[in-house]
Amino acid sequence: MIRRGLLILVLAIVMLGFGLPVKSEAAQGLVNGLASKRATDVSVTPPTDVYVNPAGEGQALIYGYYNARNALDFIKVVNTNTSYGVAAKVRFREGRNSNETLDFFICLSAGDEWSGWVVGDDNTANPAQLYWWDNDTPTYPDPNGDNDVTNNFTDDLSSLVSVPLHYNSTGAAPVVTADDTKEGYLGIIAVSAWLDTPGAAKVVETPEECAAVLGLKQAPSGFTIPSLVTPPNSLMGTAYNFANGGTYAYNATALADFTDAVIASPGLGTDDPPQLSDGTDNNGNSTSIDEVNFALTQSEEDFNYDVQSAFSAGTTIIENFPTKRLSIDKLGAANPFNPLACIADDGSIGTLSGTCKTSVTDPASSGACVQVGPVIWNDAELKPTTTTGFSPGETTKLYKCNEVNLVVLGENASANVDSNLVQFNIGTPAGFNFGWLQIFPPASSYTDIGVVRMWGLPAITYEMQGYIEGGLTHMLPGKFKTDYDIGG
Repeated sequence: MIRRGLLILVLAIVMLGFGLPVKSEAAQGLVNGLASKRATDVSVTPPTDVYVNPAGEGQALIYGYYNARNALDFIKVVNTNTSYGVAAKVRFREGRNSNETLDFFICLSAGDEWSGWVVGDDNTANPAQLYWWDNDTPTYPDPNGDNDVTNNFTDDLSSLVSVPLHYNSTGAAPVVTADDTKEGYLGIIAVSAWLDTPGAAKVVETPEECAAVLGLKQAPSGFTIPSLVTPPNSLMGTAYNFANGGTYAYNATALADFTDAVIASPGLGTDDPPQLSDGTDNNGNSTSIDEVNFALTQSEEDFNYDVQSAFSAGTTIIENFPTKRLSIDKLGAANPFNPLACIADDGSIGTLSGTCKTSVTDPASSGACVQVGPVIWNDAELKPTTTTGFSPGETTKLYKCNEVNLVVLGENASANVDSNLVQFNIGTPAGFNFGWLQIFPPASSYTDIGVVRMWGLPAITYEMQGYIEGGLTHMLPGKFKTDYDIGG
């Protein structure tokens, strides 16, 4: 086996000698499943406005995974528009059932950035904490409670302001433990915008002024609420996870043209607007969650993997179903995940059989779970023919039951991060330590928008890999295919 120090030195020399650039892949997305068809037939128009922007800017951002299990995450969001300020909701959700754990609003001036750290330890009794890394962007509520943004961050790192992610220790619904808050995902959705000028006096300077713009409080004395307009496609975001000696970073998935108007009645109550179901409703069913589903749906997911022992390599596949809970809630049996699924009284995804069952031991009978079919290939275009963990020659039932699902590759392998959301391990037999992986959703899953049916499940996926025991890492968006039908 190659020594770790020697291998790192060799790789460094190779990269310097050949001048290889370090590249990162663009955020996941196609304009929509009809993009290629539309390019050759102008009579085919997308049935929905919202699309996943490959350029990474939009009105809504989905950060598909954070992990604070004795780890930390750096979250950044930028308003790239230099003519308009933007008010937006930041909402954290835990990864098992998408129950909300923290939400607040930010008012980004033209060209402004807000950032924060999500930090956690290994004590299951302690929740994750969000630390402000910003002293000029108004957020409401104000973490210090004094209507002053300048003291939310100081150079004295021992006095950084923070708030805990919320959990319920009494057992009342929804059931979210302190430990649950350490893994999940977050979204940022723009609500409104106003004319602004970078470098000049900010139109919105304080948390109370931000609340007034959002309609959550009366305008403070001397402040005039600006004229509000539809937010531009100007939000971009990045997340960095630091865990087990590695650094895993990705660009947030950007939904462009999510809304064609100012989003009404934003609030701070649990699951108050805006949500992914509060955008433009094109098909008139009183919710936009199916429009978002259409833009995110994948009929096949494809990933690279590497579990070579010489590199101490490991691969973890991450899949987030950011619309699963909302689809079940808003679309009922018509949701693409499972027609038997419903939201149970304790906040979990249950199974509908007269009533919601909250404790189902068999994943085949659980509305929370979707059965997937993985196929593994090595670099010699071969598939294994014998069962080692699973085999394409036999039907193996593997289930994804969480909102955020981690899949680990390699015999006796562990995830690149400490996680309670690992769903299964795909064993790799001899000769299959380097290659690619296909994952297929249930054949019956689809989203209808008018006369167009998009087959598959709405998902955001990542390929997380570490080499040299986490010394060299990357986190790339998963690749995917789309499959649709146009009917009458």
